[in-house]
Amino acid sequence: MEKNFVKVHSTKDITIVASLVIIGLLLALLPIGGATNVTGYIVIATGLLLIPVLKSGYKDAWEGKRYTKKEFFYANDKKNELIAAITNAPENITVEKNEKSNTLRLELYYSKETGRAFMQLQEYVPYKYEPRTDVVEHEVSKIAHLIR
Repeated sequence: MEKNFVKVHSTKDITIVASLVIIGLLLALLPIGGATNVTGYIVIATGLLLIPVLKSGYKDAWEGKRYTKKEFFYANDKKNELIAAITNAPENITVEKNEKSNTLRLELYYSKETGRAFMQLQEYVPYKYEPRTDVVEHEVSKIAHLIR
């Protein structure tokens, strides 16, 4: 069974939209008049326009569980090392802050509630990333150093 993660609204997204709409309503309904009311309407419109756009969470399409996504980029010379680490020992994966290359992308989906994490290595070929490993499941405790 292949894992499929789809973008969904996170709690943070819903909070942002709701706060924009509420602040806009308060500004629009204040009896100050003029520019304050117009600003309120603009803030309401902005909040409503963000509803279909603002999706920062991920959900497993089959199980319905919510996950957080992180991406790490590596140079092409680390390909074999990363493939071995993803399949056997994810605790050996290191993250370099000054990495300039983006040939390899390590996608990590994790959920602290379920204690599960999914990893996949992808390689950039002209105009798109193609998978180089299957989606591999691990425990969150094994990849804790990556999600700090």
